[in-house]
Amino acid sequence: MVNSRGSKSVSIIDYKKKEIKILTPGMKKAMTMTLTDDQVSAFGAVSEKMKASAKPLGTRTIQGHPCTGTQYTLEGGGSEEIWNGNDIGGVRVYSKVVTPGMDVCEALC
Repeated sequence: MVNSRGSKSVSIIDYKKKEIKILTPGMKKAMTMTLTDDQVSAFGAVSEKMKASAKPLGTRTIQGHPCTGTQYTLEGGGSEEIWNGNDIGGVRVYSKVVTPGMDVCEALC
């Protein structure tokens, strides 16, 4: 779940179906968008660049889950911190994105 400027939403990307679903619970809205082959490829390219910049953050407990954290450098000087639950199959529990000139976006998933 992303909480940015008071608006909460959840984005689910299904690469196999080439679509993204955006859920906004507070507004009781859901939207599905089709992704082009270029968009799917772009997500993959960004993912590979992020993997190359990975910096381990160690472990900590978040919402009762033992998690392992990694920080990634984003293009343009930003960063993303991702914490995955070790006891729940590596599912993302928390993330934080910092981009220059923008709000910090934190998500407790």
